[in-house]
Amino acid sequence: YNNHKQTKMSEVAQTQQHGLLGYCKTGRDLPVYLIRHAQSENNELEHQLRQQYPDLDVFWKHYEQARSHDPALSQKGIRQAESLADHLKSVKIDGEKILFCSALHRSIHTAQHVSKALGVKPTLWVDIFEEGGMYQEKQKEIMGGKSNAEIEALGVNIDPSFTVGVKAKCSDKGWWNYPKETDEEAYERALAVVKRLFELSKEYAGKKVSLFLVSHGDFMNSLLRVFLKCERKLTRKELYLYHDNCGVTQVVINPSGEVKLGFLNRHVHAFTEPAGADTTSHTSP
Repeated sequence: YNNHKQTKMSEVAQTQQHGLLGYCKTGRDLPVYLIRHAQSENNELEHQLRQQYPDLDVFWKHYEQARSHDPALSQKGIRQAESLADHLKSVKIDGEKILFCSALHRSIHTAQHVSKALGVKPTLWVDIFEEGGMYQEKQKEIMGGKSNAEIEALGVNIDPSFTVGVKAKCSDKGWWNYPKETDEEAYERALAVVKRLFELSKEYAGKKVSLFLVSHGDFMNSLLRVFLKCERKLTRKELYLYHDNCGVTQVVINPSGEVKLGFLNRHVHAFTEPAGADTTSHTSP
């Protein structure tokens, strides 16, 4: 009993050292931290339009017409990303740290802040983009997205093993040259990303490694549903694993196929915003 009690007390102390990220014994297990990007200009627009148009159908009509296909972070989003980075600087993270981001501006911009805190450059993982891809309802043409050169200029590594996805493919002409992604295609992509993560858990077995993925709300919901083997037929109204901007979720996996949900949607920026400030955004794009 005393040994068990001492072990528990030791784990509590270690958890306090790790702060937001919690404590995980790396080596046998691979901790994967899913981070939703900070507030984008689209998220800010959504908040404004929801107040202006209480009727949901009217709101969506105006939002889809006004949204950007690849928004930057809002000023509030920049503060959120800085707050997250400041916290990550102050906590203990064991072993090697590997940081991934999508090719969307809001993910890259958030990852730039996280990168400074972790001391590692982000690597592009093309398949962790938001569901739907790059689209804008008022324009029917293909959006294209950032080229390899543009992504590298933002301080992101281009690793060929992560640049060819289920559908998207990075090139000098951009990474998205397709119509809007369907829900079925997005789910298949989530299956592929989870499969790749388990392959990485085998590759890093016996090593102290932590993975950080700066991704997007809807896609993170799909990833978790795949990890947790939720019934595919469940609609978003029946089950949606929501993340605030800069919300962090820990999933711990190992080569044997075990999955542990460490925590869901932890965040620090809510405590650094002015009193009364809105810290959530309800749409992912």
